[in-house]
Amino acid sequence: MDFFTPALIGIGLSMDCFAVSLAIGMKTKTRLATAALFIAFMFGLIQAGMTLFG
Repeated sequence: MDFFTPALIGIGLSMDCFAVSLAIGMKTKTRLATAALFIAFMFGLIQAGMTLFG
């Protein structure tokens, strides 16, 4: 596998994470810190799972 494929996958995942974070930040009115920690944990868990099982 060349260098560009993982780099493009990483860029795509970071853009997806940014879009979800913006959407949840605009929707959530109360307990923003709790929502932010939950979303960060879920993204980390999913990306770690992709590394382990992918």
